[in-house]
Amino acid sequence: MSHVSCLKIGFTFIELIFVMLVLGLLMVSALPRFQHAWSRLQTEAAAFEVAQTLRVARTLAVTQGQPVDWTWDADGRRVVLEGHQPDGSSAPILERFGRSRAVPEQVQLTVVREQEDGEPIERIRFFPDGTSQPTTLLIGDARARFQIGVDETTGQVAVQRAPY
Repeated sequence: MSHVSCLKIGFTFIELIFVMLVLGLLMVSALPRFQHAWSRLQTEAAAFEVAQTLRVARTLAVTQGQPVDWTWDADGRRVVLEGHQPDGSSAPILERFGRSRAVPEQVQLTVVREQEDGEPIERIRFFPDGTSQPTTLLIGDARARFQIGVDETTGQVAVQRAPY
């Protein structure tokens, strides 16, 4: 009886090794898809966070009755919000409203609108009446790209997947 139970345990162990080998091969073949999905999700999260900071800037401009600038800090890879004082100076808004998390290195952010002298801009102004400077931002990496539009007359922010 003990001889038969040894064979049964050995056969079960071989089945276990075979199943683990098959699962390992499946995981290795699925790894590129997981990496692609992770990259796309990081890009999507960055796009929606940037859009949210644009919405916060508009809301603050309306509620505070002062213009608010949304500024892209390319060196820090962050968005900073700056409020305008009655004397014309500007100052960063409180940290909880004024700074976003850093955009991942592989994600590129481009502000499409240019200044009149042809230089690229990194600032969008929202006004107390809810309007803003019309702007389109492109944010993406090698696998996913999003377009964020800011409507001039309403200051509303819209996010959509952009084709390559």
